[in-house]
Amino acid sequence: MSTTIKTIKLFLICLTIAFPVTSFAEELNMAPGLWDQCGSLEDAPVKCITQNYTADDLKGNKIVLPGVNQDKECLITRYNQVGNTIEWESDCCNSKKAPNTSDGKITYSGTVYEGVVKTKLYYSGCKGDGVIITTHLKGHLLKKN
Repeated sequence: MSTTIKTIKLFLICLTIAFPVTSFAEELNMAPGLWDQCGSLEDAPVKCITQNYTADDLKGNKIVLPGVNQDKECLITRYNQVGNTIEWESDCCNSKKAPNTSDGKITYSGTVYEGVVKTKLYYSGCKGDGVIITTHLKGHLLKKN
């Protein structure tokens, strides 16, 4: 299998383990609604893979963290919010899809955001060798709630 196809497959795995909802302490400058996200792998031929998701009632202190799966197989091991920037680390070693750990940083500005997520996908369990994938994220609001 070519390196390009392997890279695309790894990137798609990273996207499928993204987007749970977690709480935050201070109000974040992020509009609720339908969002479009572009994820670009560092040093990969794929320029952008898009994915849509909904961020609902942000007044209820909920926010999406890219790089952490929806299946509740991940634990947020570190979370810090300063203003409109969130930094986190997650442990997804129980993931059946792809055991991994990740850390990310994302800054929101109302109807847009930018960030980066570094994910280590392990070959076996969450020990030893693996591959580190850096994904640059850009998002924009498609439709406000």
